[in-house]
Amino acid sequence: MVPDSRELTNLLLSPHPIDVFVSLLANQLSITHISPYQTGGGVTKDSAFFGRDKILVQILNREPRNYLVIGSRQMGKSSLLNKIERRYKNHPKIDCVCLHKADSREIEEQLANLPADKTRLLLVDEADLFIRDEMANGYPMLSRFRTLSEEGRCYFILAGFWYLYEAAVLDYVSPVKNFGEPVIVEALELKACRELATKPMAMLGIHYADDKLVEQIITATGQRANLIATVCDNMLKNLADERRVLNAEDVTLALHSEAVQTALAWGKSKNDLENVIIEATVETGTFKLSDVTQVLDEREYVYSHEQLKQSLKRLELAFIIRRDKKQYTYCVPLFREMWLEL
Repeated sequence: MVPDSRELTNLLLSPHPIDVFVSLLANQLSITHISPYQTGGGVTKDSAFFGRDKILVQILNREPRNYLVIGSRQMGKSSLLNKIERRYKNHPKIDCVCLHKADSREIEEQLANLPADKTRLLLVDEADLFIRDEMANGYPMLSRFRTLSEEGRCYFILAGFWYLYEAAVLDYVSPVKNFGEPVIVEALELKACRELATKPMAMLGIHYADDKLVEQIITATGQRANLIATVCDNMLKNLADERRVLNAEDVTLALHSEAVQTALAWGKSKNDLENVIIEATVETGTFKLSDVTQVLDEREYVYSHEQLKQSLKRLELAFIIRRDKKQYTYCVPLFREMWLEL
């Protein structure tokens, strides 16, 4: 990239040099090579992180304590932990360490080297395998977690999915129960969804032909941050270099792209109760518990009430369905479309 004298002066004197620099890149480089959207792994930069204000206030505006961050894969748990770690960087009283895919050995190393002059805040991402091993062995390390927290030496934020939920809610002898405050990661806030779909685009000098296209993306993705990022990244990769306006065709093609289909993938098994529930209800989109039991009984599917209850809860935590009193609905319209096309 070679800026001319005017562009260089503007870059050096601008109060927002990063925005100017990105604009220069967008003008001189192929858009397909500089997409600012991260579609895999946890977001590691503040410029790419949007929303989760309520959760961040809940965790950061208090004295340290234990939290259990529960949600399905690709719902933003890793990005949230990365954000928390960045916020505690250089904190005078808290030493924050984030472990991704940590095993017992790595966690033990952290606990063996607790700082004397600070409180350790240990963030354990993708904690389900660790929790599963703990459940199988009588929770030896989690019992130690509780002791360290009671002493005020170390606090923990564990992020996971079903095993973490099971240990915290369903296992009545688990030391995880009442260990930490549950935090459920669900849809991204509406304002943050709009910012995610528009702000990185605007930095590249790209805009939508109609604001309704942004709302279409948000609605179709069910306000799932990773799906919005995937849609936007796909539009950029398929945008001709000279174009700077996204139209309805761009949005439609991206919403039905292979990348989005992959991000929506849900393993299908004839013997899996969750998949049977989806198959039985996805066409109507709205259902009650009695509708599910009726279909299961008609199919002579063998199940227990507890198995059905847990399967529905897993689908809720996976952001496939949501419950409003006695009625269930699907969270992501694109997910329903994908299943109906199978």
